[in-house]
Amino acid sequence: MKKITLLQTILEPAKGRAKDKIFGLGLGAQRCGSTWIGKYLNNHPEFYICTTKEMHIFDTIRREKDHPLLRKVSNTKGLGLDQDQIDLVKISQGKKGYFDFFEERLEESHRAFGEITPEYSLLNHEFLKIIGESHNKLRIFVSLRRPVGRYLSALTYYGRIRPEFNIEEHYLKGLNKKLFCHYTHYTLNLKNLLSVVPKEKVYFFFYEDLFNGKNDTLFELCNHLNISTITPEQINLSMSKVINNTTSRTDVRPPNNDEMKSIYTKFEAEYKNLSSLISKKLPEAWLRDMANYG
Repeated sequence: MKKITLLQTILEPAKGRAKDKIFGLGLGAQRCGSTWIGKYLNNHPEFYICTTKEMHIFDTIRREKDHPLLRKVSNTKGLGLDQDQIDLVKISQGKKGYFDFFEERLEESHRAFGEITPEYSLLNHEFLKIIGESHNKLRIFVSLRRPVGRYLSALTYYGRIRPEFNIEEHYLKGLNKKLFCHYTHYTLNLKNLLSVVPKEKVYFFFYEDLFNGKNDTLFELCNHLNISTITPEQINLSMSKVINNTTSRTDVRPPNNDEMKSIYTKFEAEYKNLSSLISKKLPEAWLRDMANYG
């Protein structure tokens, strides 16, 4: 297939510094704190992450469409691309190597490098296998959020940037729309991943544990990426200001109990099957959903 050949072309083996450092790849999911994690890694002195946090390389190749940066330029008069963005487009077109991009930007102080693109959580088995074999020091990390909360956050975010979108009407209608649901099918997506990538190369963590006021989960992520455990405050960040907070707009009615039950039922399999799949205990917020709506 043309897109498989293109993927293999851009994933030629890393050279130089990029070959010897940890390659950290965040697979999302959307609305699970990836923006904050990206800011943390960007501020961390030992990790290199692209200035465009979501590089959108592998999903662009999978869809066989133009890189989203090109669509952004075409829709915005006078907007140009910086050098990082130009290179991202080139990679997606097969005109530049993926690891070459990092090799040109890595410094001796960097112990690891990588990116976070939530769209990658939807990549198919064949893509994940090629990516998984592309670097011998690959470390994948995946953030997971209680399904009901992730779904409602997705609706809120969609409505925030589209004032005409009626969030309240879509508490139930949205359950039939792939746009709002496919990222929450964690079990299916992660079985796909674990069929080709050894579990010891993947760090699964929960959004609720990351933002519980402690640094345990964050430091576990740092250890997974072989970078120093640095508190957010040491690099001018705060965990109290999470970008995708679950708080809905004040002018929007929260879902009632029946709506919450319907939302829970849609994603009940994730609550029941995820813990055994990733060998981690579910946070209290997940267990409360099961007790209240199960």
